[in-house]
Amino acid sequence: MTRVIGELPGIIYPPGGIATEFPYTANSDDVMYMELALEEAAISLEQGDMPVGAVLVNSDGDVWSAHATEKNTNRISGHAERNVIDKYNIDTGILALTGLQMYVTFEPCVGCAHAIDQGELGALFIALERSKLAEAPAEKFGGSQLIRHRNINMRQVLTDSPRTLMVVTGLEQEASIELFQKKYNRDHGIVSVPLLRRSRRGHQNATD
Repeated sequence: MTRVIGELPGIIYPPGGIATEFPYTANSDDVMYMELALEEAAISLEQGDMPVGAVLVNSDGDVWSAHATEKNTNRISGHAERNVIDKYNIDTGILALTGLQMYVTFEPCVGCAHAIDQGELGALFIALERSKLAEAPAEKFGGSQLIRHRNINMRQVLTDSPRTLMVVTGLEQEASIELFQKKYNRDHGIVSVPLLRRSRRGHQNATD
């Protein structure tokens, strides 16, 4: 049974118009799909890539999942969003993403935002916005920035789009930040205590 979890910031991007903010009521299915994306992100971290995972879900509840493979496969286009879209396209033979929901652990780059827009995705759920990670380096990343601010971002792509897209942010945000914290620690040789998170089956699992 689907349970209501709480409210998150939502934005509707209309065709070439002014974005409208609204409170989105997240449910247990949203959390389940984002946790699956986080599991994919953990795989990419173990393989030496940025900890980003993505999941696509259709109206029948069919699921496609993928993670970032840019460094692992030496592919510039190996972002989690591109990889999961490729999986869906190949598996179904369908080009458009109409009516699908995507759950991604980190805000899509401009290139991935264009792919999401052109695919006519129905809804996009983001765990961690780029600005949230760029603005909180001191306590998390030793006073240095793990990523930089961008002057051109996903929002500009969606604002310029002739299509409508719903975007919800902050779903499982802290879990995504923890993965980036682990990446920073590993890149700088910092030994950290294994982080515990609750899996989709309700058990406590170490993420290290």
